[in-house]
Amino acid sequence: MSLAGTWLQRAAATKGSHDHRGARSFPRTARIVLLGMVLALPFAYLALASVGPLVDQAVGSLFSWYHVHPQRFAGLTYYRQVLADSAAQTAIVHTAIYVGITVPFELVFGVGGAWLVFRSRRGKGVMTALFALPLVIPWAAGAALFAGVFGVGGVLQGIRAHVFGDATPLYWNLNPWLGFAAIVAIGIWKGAPWCFLLMLAALGGCPPETFEAGRIDGGRGWSYWRHVVLPAVWPMLIFVVIFRLFAETQMAQSVDLLTQGGPFGATDLLGSYANGLAFTSLQFPNAEALATLTGGVLLLIACLGLVALRHPAMSPLRTRRRPRNWPSSRSGAPTSDPGLARSSLNASRGVRHAHRPARIGHLIRWLSASERRTRRLVVTALVVAALLELFPITGGLPGGALRPDFHLAWPQIATGLANSAVMTAGTLVGTLALAVPAAYVLARGRFRGRAVLFGLVLAAMAIPGALTLFPEARALVLIGLINTRLGVILIYIAADLPVAVFFLRAAFAAVPEALVEAMRLDGASMLRIAARLVLPLAASTLVAVGLVSVLQSWGESLVMIVMTDNQALYTLPVLVADGFGGMGALGASWLSIGPPLLFFIALQRHFRRGLAPGALW
Repeated sequence: MSLAGTWLQRAAATKGSHDHRGARSFPRTARIVLLGMVLALPFAYLALASVGPLVDQAVGSLFSWYHVHPQRFAGLTYYRQVLADSAAQTAIVHTAIYVGITVPFELVFGVGGAWLVFRSRRGKGVMTALFALPLVIPWAAGAALFAGVFGVGGVLQGIRAHVFGDATPLYWNLNPWLGFAAIVAIGIWKGAPWCFLLMLAALGGCPPETFEAGRIDGGRGWSYWRHVVLPAVWPMLIFVVIFRLFAETQMAQSVDLLTQGGPFGATDLLGSYANGLAFTSLQFPNAEALATLTGGVLLLIACLGLVALRHPAMSPLRTRRRPRNWPSSRSGAPTSDPGLARSSLNASRGVRHAHRPARIGHLIRWLSASERRTRRLVVTALVVAALLELFPITGGLPGGALRPDFHLAWPQIATGLANSAVMTAGTLVGTLALAVPAAYVLARGRFRGRAVLFGLVLAAMAIPGALTLFPEARALVLIGLINTRLGVILIYIAADLPVAVFFLRAAFAAVPEALVEAMRLDGASMLRIAARLVLPLAASTLVAVGLVSVLQSWGESLVMIVMTDNQALYTLPVLVADGFGGMGALGASWLSIGPPLLFFIALQRHFRRGLAPGALW
């Protein structure tokens, strides 16, 4: 008999015995330890790559520096210098004004557009693609667009010449108001689509009966929004507000690409000013002190937002006293759906205030009178905006930019395109590889410390990425990854990972527990349950998270410019931002837009469905 046959006989004879169970205990323990290490890796990476730079920055702001090494303890000296710096004070004021303008406009455009698309019966895909078009246009190409609108010989100057007869050239580097208007405009243009997509996903995750019940019971206008729509999307609305507040507070790309902070710091924001202190003036401790103060304020705002979301007294979802004349439904029959009951209650409260005079203008009332008219006007405006967004990118270029000289620039353009593809693919794979196990542990695991790990994810989302570039660059220098593709990919993953874990956790938690228990009773392991049940049911969220990662990493240019000075590593958007191309700049601009645009058009349906579970967080 063969050795294998002898071993099988012995195994069958001892099956079920105590010694056999003891022999298998070590491999099972090893598998558990190995699985724990794999699951702990994403949280360790979050702590080191997201929270670590903020801690390193806070500690580094207490020391004086020589090159990239702290030398002598200085206490709060640099904090006092930053707070007494007039330029830093001006940047703080500019940032407050900038955020106070951009975030409300982004919310209005985003929520209004999401509601319009959500209520439309036809053309949702086209309208979604038109609304989201600014997202797929990289920052560099968008800066070229706004240069064609606000710059010398641009659209604004042409309107001024034809309407007012004033042909004086417009120089935004010499006009503080024009320069500030340019960065505000591009901020709203790039931020409103994020609000639109997230709120559209939140509306799509709500039962349609919730909104129909409010309409049947007479809810209209602001009362309907206040008592029916906003409570239904309240968690996502809080998330969107905090998300955009953080993004706009640390804004640096629009300033670096359009105005460079000029004239004389009149358009400097906190993000651009802190990066200028670190990488231009080499005042590392001052930059770290300013970034630490900003990060602390943002973390405080995040905590307040979490309290507003969780505290019943601060949420419009809190239970209200039922009035005596509250109609349970149109026919008067009681309803068993608590969502319908709450919507009917909120709508009936709105009816009692219907006698109040309208506070909106005639244009708003005219648009609200017909949804079809409003939809046609919005679609027309979106089509015109799309043409204006795509066509003026070529403004200022000589005629025939794609003719004979284009082939001379093609080798560098091809290299930039390949770098973009490699870094985007690496970021996508790394983000999903780390986010999936971390989200699964937070959603399906039952252990002590789970709330602490989720708090780590929320803290990483609140870390201001543009304000921690110096400690990240210093870390890459110390580990020898500065000026490499891998170093940039690691920073991109650190920026995308918290958002990916946040939405994937909600999607995994939405899987019915009964299905999980059924597979567990059938003897399925945790890995088998994840592979055969949880991941297939959360496929749309995986696609949505991947699409967000692709859009973020493809169009990013600031990190690449800071972390490398080797043009052979530049991505295509960075080449456009760096003024590359000459006669081939038009082709580079269009090639930088094409891949993410096609990617979004192909997957936008999954994007709308995939982010819906996050609205229930």
